[in-house]
Amino acid sequence: MIDVNRRVLPGFGLSLGYTMLYLSFMIAVPMAAGFWKASSLSFDDFTYAWSIDERSNLTPWQPIIWPLRGVVPLTALLLFLQGISEFLKALWAARTGELLVQHEKIEL
Repeated sequence: MIDVNRRVLPGFGLSLGYTMLYLSFMIAVPMAAGFWKASSLSFDDFTYAWSIDERSNLTPWQPIIWPLRGVVPLTALLLFLQGISEFLKALWAARTGELLVQHEKIEL
């Protein structure tokens, strides 16, 4: 009978797999909840918070909140643009078989 090595990483047993599974759930579930909450924020929320000059009432300092509400949609937009850029670079590499030209870094 042929001895087949069914381990993903040679030298590591099943306990590493369970450990990685549980750790990924402990990290992935809270991150997914954070993304879910962030996806509910919109540009309209930012403009409304800006128009009423929203502030936090939890501290005596009362810091402004509206810039933070504006960062979330802006970050989502920039991440979307980066995804489009990476997709186009991958499409170029798949069609031509070569990566885009990488220029040397010029230091002044």
